[in-house]
Amino acid sequence: LFGIKDYKHFAKPAILSSLLGYVFAVFALMFDLGRYYRIFYVIGWSWGLNSILFLIAWHFFLYIIICFIEWFPSFFEWLGREKLRDFFSKLGIWATVFGVIIAGGHQSALGGIFLVAPTKLHPLWYSALLPLFFLISAIFAGISMVIIESTISHRVFRDKIKNFHQKDFDVKTLGLAKAIVFTLFVYLILKIFDLIHYNRWHYLSTDYGLWYLFENIGFVLTPAITLIYAIRIKSAKLMRIMAFFIASGVIINRFNISLIAYKWYVQLS
Repeated sequence: LFGIKDYKHFAKPAILSSLLGYVFAVFALMFDLGRYYRIFYVIGWSWGLNSILFLIAWHFFLYIIICFIEWFPSFFEWLGREKLRDFFSKLGIWATVFGVIIAGGHQSALGGIFLVAPTKLHPLWYSALLPLFFLISAIFAGISMVIIESTISHRVFRDKIKNFHQKDFDVKTLGLAKAIVFTLFVYLILKIFDLIHYNRWHYLSTDYGLWYLFENIGFVLTPAITLIYAIRIKSAKLMRIMAFFIASGVIINRFNISLIAYKWYVQLS
């Protein structure tokens, strides 16, 4: 979008992984939510305009279409259809602009789901900023996933990549690390402000509080400081290790909000 062509070779594998991820997510949701045979109702048969899940469903539907449009240039290039490749290449920039809006909307909406359950989510995780927390964490999770899949794909398909230079690849990876560091600190600062605003410090001495600190210190602050060190010594290898670490931390955060810290007042026997 900003004409930074140095990172162009990250685009194709990122688009493919995004497409596959969303398609598999839809299949998972179809069976998780039940009545999978009514998946098309959301498109035209049942307009639940007051439902957050309706909003998310439409975001998924539109974003998968966008992913296909972004992936079609590679597909038609493989088939040798130059005219179709050029057409979707030109269409791709507009699809990307729309995709950023859609992706940001549904990532924040996923956090908005839990705003309707203030008594069921532990106070340390419940916040009016949940949509913003989900959006920011999705940003550094997404960049981390780009690093992870590019690390794997470049290692497996290195012999098939034209003009591949490991040093140049490492420099670009470190560039992505700077973006992750920035978003990690923004996320952490907002978390601290959130604690101050709601005055929930006393919860930190509980078992849930220790787990909350483990999540945010272990998977936000520690990776951020480690990435600063990796950037300083220009260690792409350490950056790639942290990318796996950060992605794991986001998974833990989602499990905490949707499962571990949900219905927190129920005492387990």
